[in-house]
Amino acid sequence: MRSPASESEIQCLQCGSQNLSTAQFCAQCGTALTVNGEDGETLQLGSGEFITQENETLLIAGTKAAESAFGIGCWLGVLISLVLVAILFAAGVRNPIILSLVMVGSMMLMLGISSLFSSRAKDATIMSVYQRNVAPKIDEYLQTQHISRSEFHEVIKATLDTSAPLSSHFSNSEFPDSASFKESER
Repeated sequence: MRSPASESEIQCLQCGSQNLSTAQFCAQCGTALTVNGEDGETLQLGSGEFITQENETLLIAGTKAAESAFGIGCWLGVLISLVLVAILFAAGVRNPIILSLVMVGSMMLMLGISSLFSSRAKDATIMSVYQRNVAPKIDEYLQTQHISRSEFHEVIKATLDTSAPLSSHFSNSEFPDSASFKESER
């Protein structure tokens, strides 16, 4: 016979430690413990670590691409600024204030352009890494764990912030609610 205390506890599938059944995350390892399925039953999923790891893969790839693009953009900006100042100097503009303002203005413009390229490089890299590496791993994980995409989406929402790269690939538009689904059938 089980004691009342053991009924209010749930075992973490990741590390095996006992947690309160009302806890969303394991107190020892941080893995998501439960998620409410579509039918209202509570499912035990040890997916928190997997989700965090795949999100980290996307973050690292995106950060490296953004840093590289920004660095290249800055070096090109400095080079273009120096060429522009040299052209102005060769054209007879010798006022150091004007040359300094032109250089600072062109460098600020290039920093803005570098930031834009950096952001686009990050987004493109995250999408590419997701499609090539992460999506197949997720599909395999869902198949081996017998978890639906909507259940996995719920675990992602419980584990990650909405701004996390992996969260953006599991947006609400991929899993329409019943009202919007019924409207699309009309």
